[in-house]
Amino acid sequence: MNRECIVNFILMLMIVLLGACSMTTSGSSDPEEKVETVAETESVEDSVSAMGNEQTAGNERWIFASEEHLQIHWPYMAMPLLVNEPQDRDYAAALEALVDDSAAPMSKEEIEKIKADPNASMVDNVLPDGRYLQDNWVELQNKMVEATIAIRTTEGTSIGNPLIGRRFERTVATGNRDAVIKLQEIEIDGGLMIIPQNPNQLPGEFIISPDGMQSYLAVDNALYTINSDDKQLRRLSSDTYNGKTYEQLNELSLKQSPHSGLVWNAGIIWNQDYTKLIYHSNKHNPNDTNGMALFAYDIESGTEELIEYTPGADYMIKGWTAAGSMICTKVIDGSRLTTVIVTMDGEEFDVKLEGDAKQLYDTRDGHIAYATHEGNGVTFHIAKLNEVGQSQEITSIPLEGGYRQQGPEGFSPDHKYFSILYAPDDKSSKREVKVVDLDTNEIIDIRTFPENVPSSANVTTVSWLRNDALLIILSVDDPDGVMQLSTWIYSLSKESD
Repeated sequence: MNRECIVNFILMLMIVLLGACSMTTSGSSDPEEKVETVAETESVEDSVSAMGNEQTAGNERWIFASEEHLQIHWPYMAMPLLVNEPQDRDYAAALEALVDDSAAPMSKEEIEKIKADPNASMVDNVLPDGRYLQDNWVELQNKMVEATIAIRTTEGTSIGNPLIGRRFERTVATGNRDAVIKLQEIEIDGGLMIIPQNPNQLPGEFIISPDGMQSYLAVDNALYTINSDDKQLRRLSSDTYNGKTYEQLNELSLKQSPHSGLVWNAGIIWNQDYTKLIYHSNKHNPNDTNGMALFAYDIESGTEELIEYTPGADYMIKGWTAAGSMICTKVIDGSRLTTVIVTMDGEEFDVKLEGDAKQLYDTRDGHIAYATHEGNGVTFHIAKLNEVGQSQEITSIPLEGGYRQQGPEGFSPDHKYFSILYAPDDKSSKREVKVVDLDTNEIIDIRTFPENVPSSANVTTVSWLRNDALLIILSVDDPDGVMQLSTWIYSLSKESD
């Protein structure tokens, strides 16, 4: 290990500990249910009400929501759920709690000696200041950070208490290994819902029915449903396609391209009326390393259907037309990108859009937003699509700089508004938000922050909480340079001061 590596290791260890050693999915073959109850914590509204009242006094559009980083999951549900994302401070707090007080810390002289010795190496449980962590600190840190994750409901601009859940684990055989799925059962409006303990730590894709009563898990070799009665996973998809198993088809795919394998079902979403699960797969032709066909799984009949396939083309579903056809990006031979409409009967139509170098940004219910790059800026085009790919432009918005976030957060649920997160200067990290009223073409610029929020704050992400309210994550660096995130609601129905 050379001198430069050792010096960098010492100086950057904390960053590595906080970032690279984030939560991982543990492996276990124990099929027995492990159940624990998550303790109820203080109401978000109670804990931040004083801060919220003070900070919204200067601008009635801003409403303080939480000191946590809250992210919307499954936004199509009747009652979308918010999950708080762990922050750097959560990992740092866990490390402080895991310092081994029984071990004498390394002295500054010892640390400097290691820096100066090109043959020296540092163990991974020593902090930059020389203090030792407990031997099993990685496992303990993961558990402590996991305990900070909570699920909340929303109603209007109110954010509810963390939900009390019964946690359990299940083991699922994926194409590569046995993976432990960490789940929890929560009660909402008298019904039981099964959701992940941490939606961002799963060996697959998780999707829930709009009423929350049925959950589905797609891993690389199967599609499962999770029964809320006995909390068991039940396989929905067949374990063969055209008489061949996942393992046989995957072997064929790897022979064709060692760096890519079989995709059994991926990119899973609901169709327009929530009766079918739509996904893409290459199991129909594992020798086509660039080709992904569109499939549909009918929930009621339990049958799978191949909808559309073009050799060498990969379809990625972006949204739906008003009549329930798919709006897709189509990548041909791994490079050429087009936008198409595909009906549920497999008819395909090219989407005709204005401008050159078009990039799809968002779609919703037959509305489409795309960007064209012109000179040093970008122009956003908002249009309506008919069922055969013809577009009628509603408005266009020229911007300097570039955008920093891509759908599905552009259109409001009722597609009355359209939001853009962009950087006025491509060389700057500063981000601003523009909201376009598509009925009046009025543009609302969100450039200033609530009182008591530093002017150095920045917008990290923007999503729609409801038809007339945005959920905005603001970031501020503390004196130690650690990013602190907080969640705010920006209401379009309120008048500015």
